[in-house]
Amino acid sequence: MLDAGCRAQPPTRPLATCDRQKKQGYNSSVNDEDRYLPVIEDGLDDGAPACSPTVYVSNEEASLFASMRRLRERSTDLKREMGGANPEDRTRLEAELGELREEWRSLAEHRERAYVNKMIALGHLPPDHPIK
Repeated sequence: MLDAGCRAQPPTRPLATCDRQKKQGYNSSVNDEDRYLPVIEDGLDDGAPACSPTVYVSNEEASLFASMRRLRERSTDLKREMGGANPEDRTRLEAELGELREEWRSLAEHRERAYVNKMIALGHLPPDHPIK
């Protein structure tokens, strides 16, 4: 049942390793050849370098995202406190929430600059691309 461009590869471990797996529908009458997944021969050079497929966020961006996450969590806590606060505490909490919003805007702008810098470093944007 394999195409001409495919070859069967043996599994790295047996399909049924315990009685539980057998009870969940393991069929021991299946032909061994049908248990293997096909490997498609695409003819491409496997040793060719590629852009890093596993790193999507730079360290700078990760740090900014973590800071933004902490701000969001603090903002959620403040909003929860505002629900049952008296008027004078509510005013203080609203002022603190306003400060958090300003800090969020600043971090968002910094994150945009970090993204553009990463794209320039990867060669996806020209080196003279404007950084706002």
